[in-house]
Amino acid sequence: MADTNPYVLDFSQVGAGDVALVGGKCASLGELFRELTQQGVRAVDGFSTTSHAYNKILETDGLRNKLKALLKGLDVNDLDEPARGGNGARSLMLEAPFPAD
Repeated sequence: MADTNPYVLDFSQVGAGDVALVGGKCASLGELFRELTQQGVRAVDGFSTTSHAYNKILETDGLRNKLKALLKGLDVNDLDEPARGGNGARSLMLEAPFPAD
């Protein structure tokens, strides 16, 4: 593979050893797709974004620092506060611009 830090990988490119790169669910789906396809069983293909893509987004528009500031000092014993923090984090993520690359 030419790109050493890919942002997206097909399921055919990932497997059980790629949990740190694509997460457990996508690594398992990739493993399932690759193994079943080889045995002639049709499996749904797909893709996964990678941890490189996630980190790229966090570097965009100061998102990482905004999230840290939002979650700093969060009182996890107040059940409403983590929910508010989660809603704020979700909004920041959804509003972050996509980098050109």
